[in-house]
Amino acid sequence: MVIYPLQGLEWYSKYALIKLSTENISETIKEIKKEYTNLVTDYPFIYTFLDEDFNNLYTKEIQIKKLLLFSTIIAIIIASLGLIGLASFILNKKTKEIGIRKVMGASQIQIAKILINQFLVWIIISNIIAWPAAYYLIKKWLSNFAYHISISWITFLVVAIISMLIAIITISYHAYIASSRNPIDSLRYE
Repeated sequence: MVIYPLQGLEWYSKYALIKLSTENISETIKEIKKEYTNLVTDYPFIYTFLDEDFNNLYTKEIQIKKLLLFSTIIAIIIASLGLIGLASFILNKKTKEIGIRKVMGASQIQIAKILINQFLVWIIISNIIAWPAAYYLIKKWLSNFAYHISISWITFLVVAIISMLIAIITISYHAYIASSRNPIDSLRYE
C-alpha cells in the first residue's frame, strides 16, 4: 500500500509512505527500488523505516537522561563530601557543648539527634527554595512534548525525604563519634 498526498493530480510531496509486510523485506525493497528507478530518474531512491525515524526522535532525550543521571550521582557525592567536611568542622567547634550535655546526662542518641536536626533544618530550607525553580524548569521541559505528565507535589516530597536520608547517613557517623567521646576529654579540649 502506498500513501502519498496529492495536490490536484500531481505529487505534493517528495515522500511516499509504503506499508510493508515483515516477511522478506529486503526483496520487497529491491522491487520498490526497481520500480522507483523506472518511474523517477531525477531523485535518488532513499528509504528509511518509520519506526527507526520515530526512535531517533528520542535519542536526544536518552542522552540527556544518561548525562543527568551521571551528573546527579557526581553532585550527590560532592555534596556528601562537603556535608562530611562541614559536619566534622562544626562538631569540632561544639566539643565543649557536647561534653556539657553528656555530663548533664544526655545519651548518645539524644546528642546525635540534636546534631542531626541542626543539619536537617538547613536541608529542609534548601529544598523549599529549590522546589519552585525545579518545578518551573521541569514544566518548561515537558511543554516541548506532545504528551506529557503532570508534576505532583509527591515527587518533591520524595526528593526531600531522599535528601534528608542522605544527609542523616552522611552526618550520623560524625555525630556518633562526637557523642561517644569521653566528656572529660571534650571539656579539657576547651
